[in-house]
Amino acid sequence: AIIAFFLYLNRERLAAVPELILQANPALILLAFFVFYLGFPLRGYRWARLLRQTGFGIGVRDSQEILYLSWFVNCVVPAKLGDVYRAYLLKMNSPAQLSRTFGTVFIERILDIFAIAILGLAAGFWSFRDGMPPAIRLVFIVGIVVVVVLAIGLFTMRNFGRRIIVALPLPHQVRDLYDRFEEGVFGALAARQLPMLAVLTGLIWLTEGLRLFLVVQALGFDDVSL
Repeated sequence: AIIAFFLYLNRERLAAVPELILQANPALILLAFFVFYLGFPLRGYRWARLLRQTGFGIGVRDSQEILYLSWFVNCVVPAKLGDVYRAYLLKMNSPAQLSRTFGTVFIERILDIFAIAILGLAAGFWSFRDGMPPAIRLVFIVGIVVVVVLAIGLFTMRNFGRRIIVALPLPHQVRDLYDRFEEGVFGALAARQLPMLAVLTGLIWLTEGLRLFLVVQALGFDDVSL
């Protein structure tokens, strides 16, 4: 119903889309399609590794299926509610604890934000090495600030989070939920895991960038570089 509603609202603009797609290079579109869906096994494997570190084993096929369903939900509803749905699906089909699962989803998103910021900064410096426009400089500053804030937030949660929660006048159920959430976050983020997680996250976002590049090339915008 949501998809149909927005299709109706944008029906005049969307009417031109089939013709534009038919004018695109079919080989590049198929390659972009392949690259995009190559990201799902990588994401499934990464999430399965994070879950195993928290003491819950799940197969890559199962994690990939849940991720695929949550991705669809994210495309339909706002506020990344697909991530909530992902944790709910895992809880409904396994004995996994919901709050601990949220912890793995949270740290996965943190890894993604770090990757986007680092890859964006690297690509930006490369693209604008001869002169950086003020707007791009502002984006860089925002990216750096976001990374620093997230790093401080994780450090605070790791070292003082429990003390802060205990000091607040909260019911014990909330404290228990926080404890399991923190176990999910930092149990999944073991030091020995970081190199592999960094590689997987980098590959995931390279597939995103490559897919977009292939679509741009397929539509004939040759002046946009990788």
